[in-house]
Amino acid sequence: MEISAGLRIRNAVDPPMDQGFPVYGSMGGIVYDHNKVPMLLTCYHCVHNPHLKWNHFVIDKPNCIVVNENDQEVGTIVQAIRDETVDIALIKPVAGATLDTDIFTFGKITGARSLTEEEEGNKIALKMHGSVVDHGMGLFTGIAPRTGSYYEGESSLGKHYLNKLIKVTPIQGVFSMVGDSGSFILDANNEVAGMVVMGGSDTTYGIPAYRIEKALKITFKKPL
Repeated sequence: MEISAGLRIRNAVDPPMDQGFPVYGSMGGIVYDHNKVPMLLTCYHCVHNPHLKWNHFVIDKPNCIVVNENDQEVGTIVQAIRDETVDIALIKPVAGATLDTDIFTFGKITGARSLTEEEEGNKIALKMHGSVVDHGMGLFTGIAPRTGSYYEGESSLGKHYLNKLIKVTPIQGVFSMVGDSGSFILDANNEVAGMVVMGGSDTTYGIPAYRIEKALKITFKKPL
């Protein structure tokens, strides 16, 4: 089995449903843990199910098994965090899988970079390969102070808010759509600037890459 960026993924057990069909997210790409072991990265909400707690993740098989659209096992969630700064999940690939470390049409990841409020007017070009939008092209348009979204099982509590997300507007067409959450946001040099957490036709919001690296103790660039 080959695992590559943009793969459609969901929880194997009781995934969120929309009009009778499972809701999928995107596998962002390959990252490396503190032992230089390759892992998979996506948003927690892409692989969450009602049996897993939003605010305190505990490994609980079979509720941590992740599958693709053909119900083939992709891996197991080993770490997940959702708070006011991130919505992220680290997945251990299934044994025997072939991992494609390139991003489709873009090539190898060269590292990670931070985008700051001071760079809002610099028209920094960004790109994304997801499971819905194959080749999104956009511009960095700032840092959103606070952005909210409804999370599965928490509608009665109102929106959950994430602080200081990257904002991306499309150059033409759309940059991302619902279903592209988890996809890596890259700059022109293939450095990861962030990961899509809220996709939409007008504006895409992403979790900054440096924040993900710090929270999970991972790196986007393949270690030497």
